[in-house]
Amino acid sequence: ISSVPNMEYQKYNGRNGQYYVDGVSTQVTRSGKNKVGYLLSSQIKNGLEIINNGDGSLTLNGTTTDVISMQFSRTLNNLSAGNYYFSINATGSVSATFNKILYGRQDASAVTLMNFTSITENGTPVTVDTNYNYYYLWFYIKSGITFENYTIKPQLESGTSFTGWEQ
Repeated sequence: ISSVPNMEYQKYNGRNGQYYVDGVSTQVTRSGKNKVGYLLSSQIKNGLEIINNGDGSLTLNGTTTDVISMQFSRTLNNLSAGNYYFSINATGSVSATFNKILYGRQDASAVTLMNFTSITENGTPVTVDTNYNYYYLWFYIKSGITFENYTIKPQLESGTSFTGWEQ
């Protein structure tokens, strides 16, 4: 305790006592099943406001004024050939379908592994047959699509079914 900066303590009659620290501390724990990891930062692109909520979710608001084609998660290096389940756990509303795409890439060319278009999907199984060096999750949104407090919680997990969302 004596090496902790800004922490005062004192002995009572030569004996150590109990110490209490006031304040609030929270710790998010993960099992590591959600392979999506970090999402892109908040930004406005072609009329669409994309908000990173800081909890593993994104909220989209606005009407797209042009096509948006962009990676929405960090590069996924923690995948290998096998069975996965992709879900977006969406709330809010969107006026039309848009694409969420999983790409695999070895060298210079990307391969579409799955193209998710349904706006009501809870999830779908994905089979990755080849070990790729890199994997990407991508948005492809056409012009004129309106989003109203549309929040997605993207999750890619091992297995063939959804087992509950993890941040």
